[in-house]
Amino acid sequence: MNDGTIAAFGWAKIFLMLALIGLIVWVLCLVVAYRYVVSEPTGRGRRARQLAIVSARRLAFLVGAVLLINYAVDVSRRLGAHECRRETEANLYVGELCSTPNRFGELLRIYDAQTGELLAERTYADMDPRLVWGSDRVYYGADEEYVRLPPTWWDQLTAKLS
Repeated sequence: MNDGTIAAFGWAKIFLMLALIGLIVWVLCLVVAYRYVVSEPTGRGRRARQLAIVSARRLAFLVGAVLLINYAVDVSRRLGAHECRRETEANLYVGELCSTPNRFGELLRIYDAQTGELLAERTYADMDPRLVWGSDRVYYGADEEYVRLPPTWWDQLTAKLS
């Protein structure tokens, strides 16, 4: 019986192998960069600056690629949300909990009760999803995570981007 743990273990192994390969490539790049900078006694400062600029560009590209992949995975998880259930709090907010395609994944959405506007959205893992409404926040998940009420401008911005 496959309960999702084998797939999770498989992804963890792949991630660790990629991280190890990345570390090896990084060390090799450092060695090559050092040899390039000290290859000749003249112009070392210029070569070091040139190498720093190229390295910064590559790092910016890598960070951007990782962020884009993370966002794409998160979007695909949210698009597969199903079995949604709603709770209303004091006619101000509506909380919606939906299951995501991964086994214990949950999607929390907070809406304005009057306008229906999406105010906040979170994905998290929980085996017993529930909302607990407080005076100035709504708690979700087993780790007592919460969303402030009213949601912050950052919550509202990220909800709109999703």
